[in-house]
Amino acid sequence: MNADPRKIETAALAPTGVAAQLIARQAEAKLPSAPWLDGMRRAALETLAERGLPSRRVEEWKYTDLRAAMTMAHSPALTPAPVARVEIDAGLGDLATLPGRQIVFVNGAYSGAHSRLIDDTRVEIVTLKDAANAPGWLIAALSASNAAPGEAVAALNAAFMSDGAAIRIAPGAAIADPIHIIHVSAGADTVANATRHAFVIGAGAEVAVLESFVSLGGAAQTTSVTHVLAAEDAKLTHLKFAGESTSAQHLGNWDVRLGARASYLAIQFAPGGALTRSQLFLRYDGEGARGHFLGAQLLRGRQHCDMTMVIDHAVPGCESREHVKAVLADNARGVFQAKVLVRQDAQQTDGRQMAQALMLSDDAEFDAKPELEIYADDVKCNHGATVGELDEDMLFYLRSRGIGEAEAKALLIEAFVGEVLDKIENETLRDALTAKTQAWLAA
Repeated sequence: MNADPRKIETAALAPTGVAAQLIARQAEAKLPSAPWLDGMRRAALETLAERGLPSRRVEEWKYTDLRAAMTMAHSPALTPAPVARVEIDAGLGDLATLPGRQIVFVNGAYSGAHSRLIDDTRVEIVTLKDAANAPGWLIAALSASNAAPGEAVAALNAAFMSDGAAIRIAPGAAIADPIHIIHVSAGADTVANATRHAFVIGAGAEVAVLESFVSLGGAAQTTSVTHVLAAEDAKLTHLKFAGESTSAQHLGNWDVRLGARASYLAIQFAPGGALTRSQLFLRYDGEGARGHFLGAQLLRGRQHCDMTMVIDHAVPGCESREHVKAVLADNARGVFQAKVLVRQDAQQTDGRQMAQALMLSDDAEFDAKPELEIYADDVKCNHGATVGELDEDMLFYLRSRGIGEAEAKALLIEAFVGEVLDKIENETLRDALTAKTQAWLAA
């Protein structure tokens, strides 16, 4: 069979045995191997061969037809392009100056030359590339998943995963500076990057982790899966900056389990990508835990951003919040899907959902699908969605104070998005993402 090893037609991800074998051969030749890792990869390949990519006929994907969007799949590059640190910093902007650890992946492979690590017995960091010597806690974290068996993004990532960061925070440790995981797509050719991370946060520990994605050069197909295990009383602030080029495709999963009284704040900021699908699968394993998801979509042209969440209240007394804000210009499309499951024993659940879209064009589209599936009777759950334009009265007020029309609109949009970013406690990080909003407005 003659085939370009760098390009696989969509049929390769449909139920054809020959195509699945092609993917398997590429995986065996280029990707890290270990018995536990090979088992995950084989299962993923079988899923892709059997099911293919989801289309709009799959309910969870009705607003994002992945089979139609991903018309060509590319094999992993695994060869970091020659990239200078100054180029990475330019792509990150103000995020490059954040203090603390930086773990850099270029084209899906860890780059020690670009990374900045700090010796600290409270923080253990290993890479997936060292799979043969993976510690037990890493294998346990990667094996814990709340997604449905064979979930598409998880399977696609497992089939091609090449590297990743596994981070364990010691019980009781309070890490002052955020840990920054930087993903760089580089080179003139389209590349496929598949990274898988694991965060294990010890009891009573506190840390912030930022995942940034930037493009230097050609387009990219990115899949990234992060597993989070937060023990009792742990506190994790988990952020994503999806700042890839407008020709990139980005698929990401956050798979999270919370122990008793754990606090999890997830914030995703998405101004980039032609197609972005970010999924959160969150399960409460201990009573009194809190999980909040905040998302900001800044889209123009024909960009498409889908933020989808499945929240599983399996125990009593937990709190969940999902709040997404979208700013949509031109022909952009934003999607918000959130399903909250309250099981029979999960009494005193407090769950709320809200989606808000600011439409800057008559041709833009926003789809909101909040869901509540409740089997308990002592709960406080609600959801809502609003779609509107810029407030003409506020525009008039600002212009009457001598502010130009463009600046007045920018101020209102920045304030709209700022309700998400204001939740970030770290001032330096908050200011850096605010600067990203300002840069998008100025473009």
